[in-house]
Amino acid sequence: MIGVQSAAKNIKKEQLTISSWFLLLSAAVLPFDSYLGEMGLSVLTLGLQMLFIASRFVECLSYPDDKKFFSLGIVGIYVIYSLLQIFRGFLRLGLTYNNELFISMMCYYIAFIFRPMTMRELRMMANISILQMLLFVVVCARHITLLNGEIYMGIVDIVDPNYLITNSVVMVGFYLFRIQSAGKNAERALLIALLVVFAACVMLVGSRGGLFTFGVLLIVYVLTQMRKPWKTLLILIVVGGIAMGLFFAFAPEYITERFSISHMLQDGGSGRLTIWKNFLTYYGKQDLATWLFGVGRDVPPTIYLQEFGRTYYPHNLYVKTLMEGGIVGIALLLAVFWHIWKKAYKAKNGMLIAIICAFMFGSLFLDMDNMRVFWLILALCNMPVGKTRLQIWKRNVRIETVEQGGVK
Repeated sequence: MIGVQSAAKNIKKEQLTISSWFLLLSAAVLPFDSYLGEMGLSVLTLGLQMLFIASRFVECLSYPDDKKFFSLGIVGIYVIYSLLQIFRGFLRLGLTYNNELFISMMCYYIAFIFRPMTMRELRMMANISILQMLLFVVVCARHITLLNGEIYMGIVDIVDPNYLITNSVVMVGFYLFRIQSAGKNAERALLIALLVVFAACVMLVGSRGGLFTFGVLLIVYVLTQMRKPWKTLLILIVVGGIAMGLFFAFAPEYITERFSISHMLQDGGSGRLTIWKNFLTYYGKQDLATWLFGVGRDVPPTIYLQEFGRTYYPHNLYVKTLMEGGIVGIALLLAVFWHIWKKAYKAKNGMLIAIICAFMFGSLFLDMDNMRVFWLILALCNMPVGKTRLQIWKRNVRIETVEQGGVK
């Protein structure tokens, strides 16, 4: 065990390489990732991601001692199985855009295998979360208008609002840690105020799944940090109830109606129940081999729904994985989630526990495996952080040396 002060000095001395800067730049726009391919921001987010991957692999040649071999754990098995599913999809449909993007996400994760994230990069990402939060608020404020009744208030022209908010789970997790580690009360107050503005933007944009995902992240994180979690949970429920009351009292009706119980129960909210039912009905009509191994990634990418007169993606990571990878695929995905949660719980890393819980919840409403946030979560969990590791333990930050045999 080394002292926190001496470890902090060593962190400051760690060099930020070219790939480090591309990592931080790509992290700054992480919430705006989109795999739709029709939006300008997707070019920026994917371009920065590619620059990070390329520079990271080049640096591996310069630092051969850092090079690591692929560890075939449960995550490795999941990655290999996903590649086989992409190959199956390629044989049937050719290489689709979604599968090209999925491969790029895998390369993003593998880049961390060969050269893990350093402690300074991790700490810098906590600072970058402030910039992410400001960008989020600015983009939302720019496109939210309270003068018309259009769903999502025009922000859909920039990025899908559901993905924008749900894809912010890592950002908010780091941001909560940044609030906790603030040195002055005034600084902490400003950061909390910005978080409140973020929550207001989420409600005004109208993303129900995003709002609930944010709520899960906030509640789980706070509960992992408090000595009296149930008392804290009661306070959060009361404060949240008051906030929702004010929201329904003062926000325009065309926004608040999206959060009403009657509207959410209406066809499962944006037709989610009907979409899932159609996909599961399709899956149920297949043969035993398809039940076990699925139809291949992105096959079929969509199903035409007569109820809505258009095609839809599953809008549920678990249904999507069952369709594409079968029982084997969904079992591997759930095993990966359990692996991440167990490691985070064992390390008492409240930030990662909150992030994975929120991600699993948000995946009920969106196909989140095509998003870079998924692979970043895998990297945070499975990669050692240079020679040091950050743990969050009951409101205290501990920095420990990591040896090959475990924590010293």
